[in-house]
Formats: sequence, structure tokens, C-alpha cells
Amino acid sequence: MFLYLLNEVEHILMAYAEQLAKEHNCIGTWLVSGMNRKEAHPFYEKLGYEVNRYRFVKHF
Repeated sequence: MFLYLLNEVEHILMAYAEQLAKEHNCIGTWLVSGMNRKEAHPFYEKLGYEVNRYRFVKHF
């Protein structure tokens, strides 16, 4: 039951963020998800997000 509710909350939050972006005349939204979070990627793909690039970071 908890995972179902968590999934519903995730969908609601993403829909809210997209609605805010539309209300502010944004042309789209983007998000960052680590390459190692493969279990999260199908969720974003189901919402219509596409992988379009990789980011390179150097930490010291």
C-alpha cells in the first residue's frame, strides 16, 4: 500500500511541476537523475521524458 501511495504522490508532484511550468510560459521541463538510478528512469519515461545528454562533473 505504501509503495502505491508513494507512486501516486510522485505522479501528482510531477503533474503539478509541469502545470506550473505551463502557467509561467515555459517551453518544457527537465530533470536530472543519476545514471545509476536505473529503477527511476522508466517512471520518467512513462511521463514523456527522454534522455538527451550526459553531464560530466569533476569533484575534488
